[in-house]
Amino acid sequence: MTIRDAIDQLDVLCVLDAPSLRTAVDMAKDALREADKIGGLDRLRELVQADKEGRCVVLPCKFGNKVYF
Repeated sequence: MTIRDAIDQLDVLCVLDAPSLRTAVDMAKDALREADKIGGLDRLRELVQADKEGRCVVLPCKFGNKVYF
């Protein structure tokens, strides 16, 4: 299943038109779109696994920036 397929299936759920369901579906669609921006769900899984294994770090600056200490 692709992210686009998942979003389309979530749209089907909105037919029920319950406000809380619509909010949950909109949040899920937003999360899927964000996952798509970083390379899809497989890439997101790789990043989560790397984080769990302690292989992810957040650098204090971008490469090439001056660092003062």
